[in-house]
Amino acid sequence: MQKIEYVDELMRSLAGKTAVHQPRYRVADHDCLNIKLKTHYARKRKLYEDAFPDFYDNDLRQLFAAGADVAAA
Repeated sequence: MQKIEYVDELMRSLAGKTAVHQPRYRVADHDCLNIKLKTHYARKRKLYEDAFPDFYDNDLRQLFAAGADVAAA
């Protein structure tokens, strides 16, 4: 409760004051960031597929599936 009261007091003391640090950018400057995460990660996967092949994926799926069975038992 002390922490909540401290933060409340701190925020009240800052209310109405201008920020000391003003960012140089505006949200509107970053309109180009409108791709879906699925697209972003698909592009990254394609970019790195030669350096990081997926031949471990089946082994990892088996290991984690086995771990889930053990945890459920």
